[in-house]
Amino acid sequence: MFIFIYNVMKYIKLYEDYNMNEPKNGDWVICKENEEDEDDNFTLFINNNIGRIIKINNDYDDYDYIIKYCNIPKNIRNRFFSYKMNNKNEYVGDVNKRAMFLREIKYWSENKKDLEVIILTNKYNL
Repeated sequence: MFIFIYNVMKYIKLYEDYNMNEPKNGDWVICKENEEDEDDNFTLFINNNIGRIIKINNDYDDYDYIIKYCNIPKNIRNRFFSYKMNNKNEYVGDVNKRAMFLREIKYWSENKKDLEVIILTNKYNL
């Protein structure tokens, strides 16, 4: 167990040294939903899953980043959107994107494995 904790802490230190600039398109992210939300399932999903930045909005005032998630449970899928809409202005296709502010992105990295370590350490309170 000690070796595992040592390796995790060493990995986190490397991540902290790397994570100095703003996230870039294609980076993997862990976000924290800042809205006061009554849906605990949604908050748990956002806070404990890794997404990927697919677009950076420089021309909007509302949101800075578009994050794509995988394996979204059906009970919270209505909180995500797709780029495709039908003639009734309903989202169609892959409804797996979420707009986030920079301040809502807690961690980011070019490597998904960096963030998987952070999720594991949070899960086991290490």
